[in-house]
Parts: sequence; structure tokens; C-alpha cells
Amino acid sequence: MREEYGEACLVAASLGAIQSHLDAGRPVFIDAIFCPEEFDRLQAAFGSIRVLRLEASFDVRAARLRTRTDRPFSIEELAKRDRTEAERLGTANVFADAAFSIVNEGDLGSLHSALELWWREVTNA
Repeated sequence: MREEYGEACLVAASLGAIQSHLDAGRPVFIDAIFCPEEFDRLQAAFGSIRVLRLEASFDVRAARLRTRTDRPFSIEELAKRDRTEAERLGTANVFADAAFSIVNEGDLGSLHSALELWWREVTNA
């Protein structure tokens, strides 16, 4: 789809839904902004946005993806996806704009705790 409709096509298709939630006073969390064009499109539409980088080592991600029941990845598939994200999509450029970062190498409870702390910080709660 990106090749045919542009790098920001997935974000562009969601702008109306995002605006509806914002108009209703609901905060919006967008998962997986992969390329600078998506970031730029969101910023142009909504002004200031906050980027949160969730990171985990290759080994941790490989172990998780290898055992998931829905669309498991082999080590080779993960390495290929990482290369695509870095070389074709420019994901590192989006990560460079992240004001916040969470290392996600623990269990799900640890991730939830870290996300809760982050959310309190960005919402000044």
C-alpha cells in the first residue's frame, strides 16, 4: 500500500477517526508510527504530538515473536523486518523524535507499570 498510495497512507486513512476521538475529548494513542512521513502527516494534522519509543533487544523480540500464536516470526524474518524498517522506512528518524522511551524487556506487568508512569507524566496527572 505504501508503494501505491504513499508512505503516510495508513495514517491518512485514520485522520478522521483520530479527529473524532480528539473532538470527543479522548486522548489518542497511535501504535507503530514507522516512517517520518507518517509522523509529519500526524504533526501537520494535529500539531504537537508526543512520540513514545518502546524498545527491546533483538533477542527478546525474537523470543517473543517466535512463540506468539498469531503470525509468529523466525529470527530471519525479524532480521529482515528490522532491515526494512531501518533502510526503507527510516524508523530510526521517527525514534530520534521520541521524547520518551521505555525499555520493554520484562513481563507484561512491568510494561503496564512503565506505561502508566509515562501516561501520568505526559498528561500531568
